[in-house]
Amino acid sequence: MLTNINAKVLLAVLDVACLTPAAQAGLSSTFEMSVFQSPESVDSSYLFTVTVSDTDVGADQVRFTIANESTGLDSTLASIYFDDNAIDGALAIFQVLNPIDPGMNVDFSEDAIDKVNPGELPGASIIGFETTTYLGSNLAIGAAKPGTTWGLNNGEYVDIIFDLIGGDPVSDIIKMVSNGTIRVGTHIQSIGENEFSASAVTPIPAPGAGVLAALGLMTAGYVKKRRQAKDNADQAENDETPE
Repeated sequence: MLTNINAKVLLAVLDVACLTPAAQAGLSSTFEMSVFQSPESVDSSYLFTVTVSDTDVGADQVRFTIANESTGLDSTLASIYFDDNAIDGALAIFQVLNPIDPGMNVDFSEDAIDKVNPGELPGASIIGFETTTYLGSNLAIGAAKPGTTWGLNNGEYVDIIFDLIGGDPVSDIIKMVSNGTIRVGTHIQSIGENEFSASAVTPIPAPGAGVLAALGLMTAGYVKKRRQAKDNADQAENDETPE
């Protein structure tokens, strides 16, 4: 038999249980990539996205889902690059997850296993994009050859699980992608009837379109200089430490 006190305790427990799912709701944010380095105009039917989330990852990990959501003529994302400008570095590739859907021919591997070609995002210098190197390999993944078969064709995606080596929470990684500290770039092949190539990158928000490129270059340069200065200071401290 429940007393009034026991009943109140039970109701309190039920209230907490009902709130738990909401408190543990997953983090997810999707970014549309902007096409550049293109010899022809690309209409709005071409859509390439990056989703950053904590879906089905371990502690200190984050999931990046790269998708070709284009609905127009064919296009293929063949290689994907990451420009990580966090001062101490935020990301290290843990695993590439190709979809198991039999209707998708997607086969990507990381640069450490099979060198990505080209080694840098085409047109990277135009936007100040520099693929990050970690433990001797580029922070990049590439499709098996031929890329037009095994890359991301319309309606296909690939997941990359990263270890958060900088200790940043997933919410901070989302902010870094939003403000351009971390940028994702991709090389697109076989676009449309003329099968031309282009590049796309997650955008950098700016007060106005006219300063977009300049802001991107300044932000990337500033953060990289801070990281380099920190590395130099750490090295100097190590050199001065007596054995």
